[in-house]
Amino acid sequence: MPTLSCDPAYLQLLDTNQELHNELQDEISINKTHKKEIEKLKSEISDLRKQLRVLQQDKKFKDEVGSIQDGRIIEFENKVGNLKARIQILIDKKISINALVMATTNLIANINRGLN
Repeated sequence: MPTLSCDPAYLQLLDTNQELHNELQDEISINKTHKKEIEKLKSEISDLRKQLRVLQQDKKFKDEVGSIQDGRIIEFENKVGNLKARIQILIDKKISINALVMATTNLIANINRGLN
C-alpha cells in the first residue's frame, strides 16, 4: 500500500487545498476592508442627512421670513400710496384756498376801484 504523503493525487489535493485557503484568506481580507469602507460611507451618509435636515430647516425659516418681509413690503407700499394720496389732497386744498384768497383779493380790489 502506497503512503499517502507520496501519492501525487494526495499532493495535488493538498496544493489545491492550500490555494483555496489562500484565496479564502484574501477574500476575508477584502471583505474586512469593504466592511470598513461601508461603515465609513454609512457614517458620511448619516452626517450628510443631518446637514440636509439643518439646511432644510434654514430654508424653511428663510422662506417664512421672506414671506413676512414680502407682506411688510406690500404693507409699506400701501402706506406710501395712501400718504401720497393724502399729500395730493392737501396740495389740492391749498391750491383751492390760494385760488379763493386770490379771487377774494381780486373782488375786494374791484370793489375798491368801484368805490373810488
